[in-house]
Amino acid sequence: MNQSDIINELKEQIDIVDIISEYVTLKKAGHNYKGLCPFHQEKTPSFTVNPSRQIYYCFGCHKGGDVINFVMSYHNLTFMEAIQNLSDKAGVSIQKFQGVSTNKEVFYRIYRLTCDYFKENLKSHKKALEYFQKRGIDSQMIENYELGYSPQGRDSLFQYLINKGFDKEVILKSSLVNTSKGQYFDFFRDRIMFPILDNSERVIAFGGRRLSDNNTSAKYINSAETPIFKKGDTLFGLNKARGEIAKKNYSILVEGYMDVLTCHQFGFLNVIAPLGTALTSSHLQRLKKISPNIVLLFDGDNAGINAAKRAIELSFMSSLFVKIVILPNTEDPDSVLRNKGKEELKKLLSMAISPVAFYFKLFGKNVVECTRNLLNLILLTEDLLQREVYIKEIADKTNMSESILRQEIDRLIKKKEKKHPSTKKNTNFSQETIMLDKLDEYILMLIVSKPYLLNKITGFDINLFEDKLVRDIFQKIILINEAKSKTVFSSLMAMCNDAEKNVLIRIGSEMSLDDDTAKEAIEDCINKITLRMIDKNIRFATEKNDLVLLNNLIEQRRKLSLQHGKI
Repeated sequence: MNQSDIINELKEQIDIVDIISEYVTLKKAGHNYKGLCPFHQEKTPSFTVNPSRQIYYCFGCHKGGDVINFVMSYHNLTFMEAIQNLSDKAGVSIQKFQGVSTNKEVFYRIYRLTCDYFKENLKSHKKALEYFQKRGIDSQMIENYELGYSPQGRDSLFQYLINKGFDKEVILKSSLVNTSKGQYFDFFRDRIMFPILDNSERVIAFGGRRLSDNNTSAKYINSAETPIFKKGDTLFGLNKARGEIAKKNYSILVEGYMDVLTCHQFGFLNVIAPLGTALTSSHLQRLKKISPNIVLLFDGDNAGINAAKRAIELSFMSSLFVKIVILPNTEDPDSVLRNKGKEELKKLLSMAISPVAFYFKLFGKNVVECTRNLLNLILLTEDLLQREVYIKEIADKTNMSESILRQEIDRLIKKKEKKHPSTKKNTNFSQETIMLDKLDEYILMLIVSKPYLLNKITGFDINLFEDKLVRDIFQKIILINEAKSKTVFSSLMAMCNDAEKNVLIRIGSEMSLDDDTAKEAIEDCINKITLRMIDKNIRFATEKNDLVLLNNLIEQRRKLSLQHGKI
């Protein structure tokens, strides 16, 4: 069974209405279901689910697709993670599907067993338990976040995995064990262990904190990258925080594992952190899919300030809305909560400031230099409204006129364009509305809705369609019809490119007509399209002063109009 067959088998076991109803209140509306779109704010429902075609479409934000696409978009999952999510709901095994393209399953099993191994070790290690107790992490948090301890022995984990039946080469590829001169060494030894889980709650990596302060090894280390783990894409705590981020419509970004755990323990559940590495644009893109709003809650020392500057720059590049909390020099989120309590952190979060205020507060002694640095930052965002907001704020802070600031921005843009001429083209059709000729679109909607209507228009010249996109889709429909396919819509979706799929999803969500009305409608559309072409040729003949052709065309038009009762 190939990958396509397995996906189809999964889709047959689930109903898109049932899945989406878990997240959106849907009400029956004719043959479809409607509700408020989960991807943008609206008061009047424009989100439609079509059960017969198993697709959804929003007429407000133009987002649409099948059930897999919905789960990917709603939960910010990869394709494979969405497949896993849906297969769990449907009770369909996807091991064979995973084996089609990758051996990742063995890594997931190794990391899950290793996590259980570390958890078990923690129970009997007094010093490790005392560490968590000292840091205020209670037993419930230890259990919920699956915290553990890696033994001090040279190859304890290696021997454990060998006893579980894993091959030495596979263990080495997992990066949990290294080898030198024929000996094997556990990567994590004598460390507090923080498991890192993906969106499907699978263990994919670990962070380890040195338990003893008497050695010179790094205080924190992280798993090396593997087929199931990329540091620059992964955020600690996101598997727990995603729902709260979506609910509150903002995330709080901190620097470390303990900051995340303490914040979560105190009820700040929308907190996440990068894995001891610098923040990346990939991190921010993952967050943006859940909410475009981020609060930076970094340590108050110089390293924290520099990290905030870099995060602001990346936020502008990703067109995110960022605010910054400036902590006292010796504080971090963990210490604020432990020493001053939940209300103090709430107060600090309420006082979060904009990037403009942040720069002027910390670097505003030289107003001109600070302003120019900010304008260069503003240019990084493609959101023109966001630029406008920041220009007005800079003008208020500096008493400079907005026109002067815009002139400077124009100068910087021209300077940038000279250095880096842009050749980038927009090829993203997934959320873009493709505007078609209304008549062409309507007849396409009728055929997609009722494929048997093709028999009503035998001999119709598809070149009469003015939209090339419609012609291309129509040609595929004819091929599918000739192949006697029983699943026209799904077969058509499989053959189409992104732009064509976007059109199909949109028109596939339109209202459907009864058979008699549809037959009349398609005949009327064909006549109108034919008349449109005749009128076009009449204009051509008139311009060329071709009286013979003109008279023939006028006669054609008269007969067609009389035939259908339109004079």
